[in-house]
Amino acid sequence: MRKYIIKTSIPALIMLMTACHSSDEFSEHVQETKVLIGATIAGNNKTSKADEYYKHDNFIKNRSRIRVVNTVNYSTPDFSDDGDYREYIYTDTDDTGANFFPYKKGATDPGDLIDESSGFDWDKIVPTSSAFVFEAACYPMKYEPFTKIATDQSNQENFWSADLLLAHTRKPLSERYNLLRLKFWHVFSMVRVEIELPIADEDTDSGFPDNTYNGEEITETTIKEIRLNNMQVEYEIDYAASIGSDGLRTVKGKGNKDGVIKMYRLPGTDKTEDGKLYCSFAAIVPTQIIEKDKPLVELTIRTIVGVDSDKKQIIEDKEYIFKPNTAIEMTQAHITVLKLSNNEDTSNPVLISAQIIPWDNAYTEIDLTPTKTLINN
Repeated sequence: MRKYIIKTSIPALIMLMTACHSSDEFSEHVQETKVLIGATIAGNNKTSKADEYYKHDNFIKNRSRIRVVNTVNYSTPDFSDDGDYREYIYTDTDDTGANFFPYKKGATDPGDLIDESSGFDWDKIVPTSSAFVFEAACYPMKYEPFTKIATDQSNQENFWSADLLLAHTRKPLSERYNLLRLKFWHVFSMVRVEIELPIADEDTDSGFPDNTYNGEEITETTIKEIRLNNMQVEYEIDYAASIGSDGLRTVKGKGNKDGVIKMYRLPGTDKTEDGKLYCSFAAIVPTQIIEKDKPLVELTIRTIVGVDSDKKQIIEDKEYIFKPNTAIEMTQAHITVLKLSNNEDTSNPVLISAQIIPWDNAYTEIDLTPTKTLINN
């Protein structure tokens, strides 16, 4: 397939948006969500736009799990399957305010997920001279550590599996036995690509066709697929740095920039309005600098390439590549939004705006189970 090279500059104005949204509205198979990543206190549910669910700003009832490690003397936590961690699962909130409880390994029955003989025993937790120190991690959907992100993020399961949430807290010695409150951060970055295309008239021999509809249902999309190119997919976490309680750990990409990431098509963003076609895609990536003059966004789009003898449009899949001519520096725990549109002269997609917006800027403070009442070690 022929590749169309689109080279344009990033607008000088990068807007920082301060709004933060949370939502209990998820797609059908994950509707049972309670604890917000995005609320200042767990259970303080807020309402937001339904189309922002892709930010993964909710834990999933009876599914989301976190691993917690008690660290001493700035030691690096081991969240691997052989590590000295305790695993907790989100279930119903009890009358103490706790919402994560010790997970019974291998359990899947919603009524049998909690292991009351597991979890931390406060009387055996080792403190520093002035506090108990905890590190926690959430590996959504897959539940175990990974060294590189998924490159096929084209479905919701894989997309959220590429996410990583970390928490760091110091609990005063005087608060032994109290609920452990953790503040989680999305430690990677996200790229969201929003594309708009002009819809060609039915009798034209070039341009872009509309989506194919069967009534209100889309049977074939014009924007077939979007991929991010030249991405670092490996990452490193800085556990050596001293950070404040509830602080954000520095996590950044490492290794070769040769990853190609198939992006997730955001549900509900395909629409036709005023003669234009709109659609949005997203991908989660380790924070990194996107180099100038390197292919960044590759789009596969159904394109009108002519008409046949019956004046019927001939449509083929073609690839279009966007190259920025200035570097783009991602921001950790933020979303880089690139809006692409057509060029009136060439009908090629070009960058019309760029934004950096917080990825759940308030984040979550999570109560773990009060282990004193559950543990009988």
